[in-house]
Amino acid sequence: NIMRATNKVAMRAVLSPSLDSSLNALISVQVSVIDPQEGNTTSNKFRSKFSRVVEKLLKKAIKDRIDSSPSNPFGELEELGSLLASIDWMIETIEDVARIGCGPEELLTPSTSMTRHLLLELVRCNHREVRETVEDLGNDVKFIEPLLRGCEQELGLQPPPPVVVPSSSGDSSFRQRLEALKRQRESNVN
Repeated sequence: NIMRATNKVAMRAVLSPSLDSSLNALISVQVSVIDPQEGNTTSNKFRSKFSRVVEKLLKKAIKDRIDSSPSNPFGELEELGSLLASIDWMIETIEDVARIGCGPEELLTPSTSMTRHLLLELVRCNHREVRETVEDLGNDVKFIEPLLRGCEQELGLQPPPPVVVPSSSGDSSFRQRLEALKRQRESNVN
């Protein structure tokens, strides 16, 4: 019953600050649990269990948001770019830990599930905004694209075609290329 009380207190803490802070905090905690460079000296069994708790907290927070505002559960989200960068950071950490073999699969599975669940719900609610923000972030987010495409495919959404930039040969100026990109983006929106 102490665990139930702890979970209730944790949920209140997760839901009380801004949505941005809550989601970024959960991602940060999850990264610190799985990342061996964070000085994790606790057992893998404990870290795996804690990782599952963080995953459940995130899923509960998202479910509560959907229940309280079904039409726009992420309407209070102020910094989508920051959240997507945090998701990208977690994907990078998961891939690094898996690559160097620093953690058992039981440790990484909740993190992978949590990341996928969060991005899937973001795409379900704000597909175009998520896609545009990832494109705007460019090279600042390098690991999120495969998961984003998977979420789009799972939801039956079509990712936009790659933007074709006119070549800079001849007398094409930067402004002409920029205008062509703007026209292409506007045609994709319509």
